[in-house]
Amino acid sequence: MTQDSLQNTDSTFSYPEADTLPGNESISFFSEYSKQGDIRPQEVNSQSNDWMFGVIFLGYILFILVHVFNRKRLNNIIRAFFAKRLVNQMAREGNIISEGMFIALFLIFVSCFSLLIYLIIGKYYDTENIGYWGFTFYLQIFIGVLLFLFLKFLMIKVSEKIFKTRELSAAYIFNYNIFIFFEGLMLLPLLTLIIYLSGDYSSKILIGSVFLILSIIVFRLFRGIIIGLSSKNFQLFQLFLYFCTHEIIPILLIAKLVKDYLV
Repeated sequence: MTQDSLQNTDSTFSYPEADTLPGNESISFFSEYSKQGDIRPQEVNSQSNDWMFGVIFLGYILFILVHVFNRKRLNNIIRAFFAKRLVNQMAREGNIISEGMFIALFLIFVSCFSLLIYLIIGKYYDTENIGYWGFTFYLQIFIGVLLFLFLKFLMIKVSEKIFKTRELSAAYIFNYNIFIFFEGLMLLPLLTLIIYLSGDYSSKILIGSVFLILSIIVFRLFRGIIIGLSSKNFQLFQLFLYFCTHEIIPILLIAKLVKDYLV
């Protein structure tokens, strides 16, 4: 063969560069970075969410204990959520909820409600701006919810002294406890689905849970107004001040904290 024919043969059977082969984009990617000398080890954020299982598991344990030892009272609490008449009856009987049952249901609500807030923030907020994301951040939410409830009950007791509404305040607190206990029992299975389902199902259940809690809060406000109007010694203006103190001001305070802390 002549030299020209050899050159034509090489051009006929020439092979493309490896970087241009289909499916070899990774080769091109790493070769590009190897040329620039930018290959550096990166720290991987591998925070474990095993603590969520612990929160959910503890909630179910507390629920089982309440169901085993206080089944009748638990059923009455669920029924009282839908029937105001039963709330008044239970309030008149007094101390219908034992101390152990109260602590268990209260912990279920606080832990589940705090976990719901945590998941909402994780879904719709850039968590990279939170340096202590994870269980530490959940604990801060948990403590924040506890402080909020403590201040709320303290404000009710203070207004009880101001407005001389001992019976009304007792009925309001009892009704409030019924609602938060019911919220905790509803959130427990919903959070289980949110955490362990994937994709659109988890997101849709999360959004549905938020709307459910908001609906329950509106229902609670409506029930509280009915309780206030049922008091003969309670004027309309006093009722307005009462609910501004216990409902409107706490909501505005939470909105202000969220705006300053997360936005």
